[in-house]
Amino acid sequence: MNKRLFIISLLLIGLVLVGAQCKKEEEQPAEEEEFSPGESEEPEIQIEELSMEVKKGENFKISLEGNLTTGYYWGISFDCQCIEFVDLEYIPDEPELAGSGGQQVFELKAVEETEGAEVIFSYERSWEGKPPLEKKIYTIIIK
Repeated sequence: MNKRLFIISLLLIGLVLVGAQCKKEEEQPAEEEEFSPGESEEPEIQIEELSMEVKKGENFKISLEGNLTTGYYWGISFDCQCIEFVDLEYIPDEPELAGSGGQQVFELKAVEETEGAEVIFSYERSWEGKPPLEKKIYTIIIK
């Protein structure tokens, strides 16, 4: 009987010590991240401006390097009736390995003459609601 009482006492003491340790860990405040005024949580967007000249009625391609396996892709936008979207193709790098990048190839058509239609490509994860990592702004001159 004494042996049984001794074992039960040891188990109770052990449970009390474990409970005290858990309580001690809960009471420790979480470490706060240091934040300096003026620091941005978002990386600065890289913007590259380019231009190209094409002939009216001509299809042309713009190829952008990316990695779809990361969830990032090149989105396209333009507000000019002088350009039409034709096709989008993804060409993986060789050798084709998991996690490797590739080229997003946009095919567009020059419909009307203009001295400067802007086509904007944004490298982003649209579902995150964050600014893009990179932008490429093409000024398209159609003659």
